[in-house]
Amino acid sequence: MIEIPTDHFSDFIGMNDARYLWAYHTDEEFNYTGYRSFNVFRYDTHKDKAERIFENVEELVMSENRRFTLAYRIDKKMWILYDHFLNTIKDIETTEKLTNPVMMSDQAALFECADGLFRYDLIKGSSKKIVVSENSKVTFHNLLRNMIYHLSNFKFVERSADTKKPLIINVKRTDHNDNGYFTFLNGMIKNIIPYTPNRIKDFKYDKRKTKYLL
Repeated sequence: MIEIPTDHFSDFIGMNDARYLWAYHTDEEFNYTGYRSFNVFRYDTHKDKAERIFENVEELVMSENRRFTLAYRIDKKMWILYDHFLNTIKDIETTEKLTNPVMMSDQAALFECADGLFRYDLIKGSSKKIVVSENSKVTFHNLLRNMIYHLSNFKFVERSADTKKPLIINVKRTDHNDNGYFTFLNGMIKNIIPYTPNRIKDFKYDKRKTKYLL
């Protein structure tokens, strides 16, 4: 049995790894925006040592296998990627405003962005924007997540999806004041509910997401 010290950290999060844990302390200062942000460390249970990985972050999104973790850094206004296997960290540099990342089973992260989706290859570091409609707001619809920890606005969450299954996205067009629903699969966008001024918040569909009922 390993005794985990609590003098420096108040909380520890497992990574499906017998050796390493995410560690942080809840007694962090509020930043200039009024929100809480944290420094997050990788704690080595074998050596009883901690290495700071993320600084001034408010959200962490983990992949299902815990290899990758994305963190949103407030002062840089960008997402940071950490590879637990390689112990490497890199900034996701783009002019796009990226939100709500989903860890895909093909080792990519899919973000919401203006007018479409933004795909980032977690291994190669390459990226691609998929435009759905200009002057629009694109959001994932009813995407499941596993909330690991939540404190005020700060959260740890696992948000993942199977690349072989379609994702449903909602597209709100600013110029037309309407919205429609689409599926995203294998890089292809397919309309399933045409644009309408009516506010459709939810609908039924089968497990394969091939049939839809309003």
